[in-house]
Amino acid sequence: MESVIGEETISRAIKLRENFDEMIKEKEQRKQEKKKIPQQQSPHFYVDDRVLRFNARKPQRKGGKQEKSWLGPFTVTAIEGKSADIIDDKGVEFKKINIDLLKHYREDVPHVPHRIHSSKVQTRLSASSTVEENTALQGLSTSLIDADQDLTVQGESSTPLPAADQDLTVQGESSSPLPAADESTAQAVQSGVDIRNTSDRIHNSVQEAWSGKNCYVLLSKVGPYKIFYSDIERFCPGKELESEVINAYLTILVKEHNKCCEEEAFLVDSFAMTAIWNSKFQRIKWDPSRYKIILGVVNDHHHWFLVVIYPNERKTILLDSMGESKLKLRHCLERTRAFMRKKGMPVSRWRCETLPHPLQQDGTSCGVFALKFAEQVLAAKPMMFAAECSSVDVLRWEMATTLLRESDDISSLCHFCGEMEAHDDLTAETLWIACDRCGRWFHTTCVKNPPLDNDYVCTACI
Repeated sequence: MESVIGEETISRAIKLRENFDEMIKEKEQRKQEKKKIPQQQSPHFYVDDRVLRFNARKPQRKGGKQEKSWLGPFTVTAIEGKSADIIDDKGVEFKKINIDLLKHYREDVPHVPHRIHSSKVQTRLSASSTVEENTALQGLSTSLIDADQDLTVQGESSTPLPAADQDLTVQGESSSPLPAADESTAQAVQSGVDIRNTSDRIHNSVQEAWSGKNCYVLLSKVGPYKIFYSDIERFCPGKELESEVINAYLTILVKEHNKCCEEEAFLVDSFAMTAIWNSKFQRIKWDPSRYKIILGVVNDHHHWFLVVIYPNERKTILLDSMGESKLKLRHCLERTRAFMRKKGMPVSRWRCETLPHPLQQDGTSCGVFALKFAEQVLAAKPMMFAAECSSVDVLRWEMATTLLRESDDISSLCHFCGEMEAHDDLTAETLWIACDRCGRWFHTTCVKNPPLDNDYVCTACI
């Protein structure tokens, strides 16, 4: 009798346990269903939407990693099934583009460090995109195009220009553009930058880019890095720099340093330096012991900062325009030691430190500060320089013009793809066409095969 009761009790307990397990399983399934997100669904687009188009040429070309992954922005003009017709801001149309190659475009919103609460900074950020500033930039562009305009200052009168682009003259004497590392930056902020002794075309291009021209025309090439209008536009006040211009400018700095110094410096591009910072060591084939200075700029969550390695001194310098915390210095030390150990360097008693330097006063100038820090390091100068917003605007102007002035020879390159040969040309002979206004040369296939017997005007001159 007792054994029968015991079996019934065990049976009921087993059933309760099974029911309880089923309830838990159903509950977990409902939770998972709520978390499920439909995968590989085509995005929804509508007419007049602003979109970006995937650069399909990038993965198909050697060295394509230096090109932009997305082109645009464009405006959707028509949609039919899986295809969409789009048009860029210059009126160039692209028909039957697969919507899987498109994504929604969102305007950049500058991020402001949480520690900055100054109303002056907020005013500066908002003022960078006001109509008044755009009008001033357009006015300056017009004055630059006029080649016969007298840019000298007579007495106390001067041509009204934006704070970062005024003419710096000394009573009848001309002065060259101030280098970014010059100690008289504060004076340049008050009276501007002299642009008389530099090519008008360079300054016209910068002003056009700053005024909103965004066309896919090559302006400069520094080593493997190609600079277009959109890249120069990123130097405009209130904009964040991108890796292309940062690596190109650092290439110029290191090249000039190695010309005049016996102890060479070595540049690690931002892609490789960021990988080192994240412990993703790449196969970089170089010997650190050959160089006195190894430097590179890291991108950490859209924030740029400089890392300088002295292999023979066994130390690393971290320069962050927002300040260096103890945690960040320790992280830098650990990553540097791990990387140098992998390269066969002794890492005992390795140290990581920083130097006194100014802090950025806005949320978009971290890239400019990183380049300025690198310039000061290579010149063996202190990190003290004017860091007000107007002074940073002067640095932006100087860096943008330097990229165009120190360009490699691009006269024999296509000003659309930056290459000698047209990779999409199926004929044995590459056909070229020149703009009848600016004289730039293009592959006919790159500019959609315009009639060779008609006048041709490139998108930069339209």
